[in-house]
Amino acid sequence: MVREPVGRSHFREQAKCGLPRISSDHPLRLGTVKGAAWDSHIPLLHPDDHDEAGKVWSTCLKTGQAGEITFRVRNQTGGYRWFLSRAEPFRADDGTLLGWIGINFDIEEHKRGEVELRRSRAYLADAQKLSRTGFVGMEARTKRIFWSEEAARIYGYPPGTEPTPELILQRSHPDDVRLVKEALERAAQGGNDFDYEHRLLMPDGSIKHLHDRAHRVRDEAGNDEVVER
Repeated sequence: MVREPVGRSHFREQAKCGLPRISSDHPLRLGTVKGAAWDSHIPLLHPDDHDEAGKVWSTCLKTGQAGEITFRVRNQTGGYRWFLSRAEPFRADDGTLLGWIGINFDIEEHKRGEVELRRSRAYLADAQKLSRTGFVGMEARTKRIFWSEEAARIYGYPPGTEPTPELILQRSHPDDVRLVKEALERAAQGGNDFDYEHRLLMPDGSIKHLHDRAHRVRDEAGNDEVVER
C-alpha cells in the first residue's frame, strides 16, 4: 500500500482473500482504487484498536516520521487476527516528502505464542507457591544470577529483587555459609549437577531448611546455565 503525503491511500496489491471481511469490490481486494481516505482501513480493525491506529497514523502525517503499531483485523468469520503495521516515508533527493509506503505483517502465531508463554508462567508461578519451590539460576559466562519470584520470597526478599551472591549469603545460616559459597563458586565455574541441604537464618530469627538440586543446561545459543531448585 502506498499513501500520498497528505495520507490518501493507493492500494497496489490485492489483499489475501481469507483476511479482511470486506466486499468483493473493496479497494483492499482489487488494488485499483486511488485516493481512498487515510483512515479507510480503521473500520476493519477491532474496536479497541481504532483510537490508537488513528493516533499513530495522524502523528506520522504531522511529523513526517515513520510509525509502527500492532492491531487486530477482522476476518471473514468475524474473528480477528493480529498484524504488525509499519509506515515509512519516502522522499525526493531534496528531502521533500513524496508519500508513504506501508506494510502489514501477520503476527497472529507470534501473539498466540506470547499468550501461551504468559499462561505457562502463571501456571508455573502458582505451582511454585503451592509446592514452596523456587528456581535460582546462574549464567556461566556472565555469572549473572536470576531467580523466580517464589525463590525471592523463600529468601525473604520482595518479588523483583535482583539476586546477588551477597544477598544469598546474607540469608544463609552462619554454619552453612561456607557450603553455600562453595556451591555458588561451582555454579560460576559451570559445575555439574549437585545436591545439598542448607539453612536460611531469616531477619526475624526463624530458620528455613532448604534442599537444593542443581544441574547444568545449555540454551539454543549454546550458553551454559546452572539451574537450581
